[in-house]
Amino acid sequence: MKEHHKVEVVRIKEVRVHPNADKLEIVPIEGYQAVVGKGQYKVGDLAYYIPPDSIVPDRPEFDFLWKGPLEGPAPLKRRRIAAKRLRGEWSEGLLMPLEQHQTCWSTPRGIPVDDGKVYQVKEGDDLAEMIGITHYDPEEEPASTRGTNKSVRKAKIPTTWRGWVNFIKMYIRGERCEGGPTGLPVYDVEALKKHMHVFEEGENVIATEKIHGSNARYSYVKGFFGYGHMYAGSRNLWKSIDSTCAWRRALKDNPWIEMWCKAHPGYALYGEITPTQKGYDYGSNGKVRFFLFDIRDTKGNWVTRQEAQDLIGDWNTFMQVSVPILYAGPFNLDHLRKLVDGPSYVTGVKHLREGIVIKAQPDRYAHNLGRVQLKIVSNEFLERDSK
Repeated sequence: MKEHHKVEVVRIKEVRVHPNADKLEIVPIEGYQAVVGKGQYKVGDLAYYIPPDSIVPDRPEFDFLWKGPLEGPAPLKRRRIAAKRLRGEWSEGLLMPLEQHQTCWSTPRGIPVDDGKVYQVKEGDDLAEMIGITHYDPEEEPASTRGTNKSVRKAKIPTTWRGWVNFIKMYIRGERCEGGPTGLPVYDVEALKKHMHVFEEGENVIATEKIHGSNARYSYVKGFFGYGHMYAGSRNLWKSIDSTCAWRRALKDNPWIEMWCKAHPGYALYGEITPTQKGYDYGSNGKVRFFLFDIRDTKGNWVTRQEAQDLIGDWNTFMQVSVPILYAGPFNLDHLRKLVDGPSYVTGVKHLREGIVIKAQPDRYAHNLGRVQLKIVSNEFLERDSK
């Protein structure tokens, strides 16, 4: 389920003419494309591809992104790789020549080297860790949902008796374990443009809107003598019961979540909470809103759409608490691409749509991917969000 951020070595298979610029060309990389300088690459060359929403390190080879050396460290905003239009064509990510920068890489990461200077890399190698390129993740506790955010990674070794008592309680409740006592997995979805041939033309799929908020998961676990615990977590952190963060506040602002979880112990609700990203409140009106996108049962299976509807109650309730459904029917890539851009389908809001998530119906699994569900993020959204 977890998305693997990669910076892969690719071999150039095609160089296209840019229709609107004599000094630019277009290089396709799987389902993406990069706009490059004319003559910079030829078929057969090796390069490394940095996908959108990557963060590059403050290194000399990336100086051109912030237009030369700065007095201090390059800010994150300048180091974030985005999608942008160049003379009318989308450039999705960044394509970098391999040989030009190979000797710039230092050796402390334990990667085998030849003669102590040049890394021996080949097509398909992942250079993200070697170069220090990471995936962009918005802060888990933005200003719009500010509160005390006690969680797994931020909990410190206590220095008082009371602190130790709370520390032990967190361990017993499983809040200091990534999966918790239920072993709930981290939920993430990979990009369709990395897996262009996974969906079969005509197979049944469902496409939902990708909400620009923060990943959330909720589950109730029964204990001894009628005691139980309500778990609330972000994508990979469990939130302490005494935290006032957005994930815990969502339980108070949406009482149905805890009521449902207690009525279905061991099940887990996965969804998106808002507002956590600046400018995207989705009509929250001062409260934390929860958009459901999946339910996991006690056996570790993802329930079907019909089962989810039955578990939540009725169709109207299910539609009110779920991410908007944009399409259900046979897979057709051209049609689905038309759903990626535009305003949000959430009633009463005017936000730009982040993109869509496409799931095979019924669930099926693919080698080296797992569950067949993939996202397409809007280039218009990425361009605007990076600013």
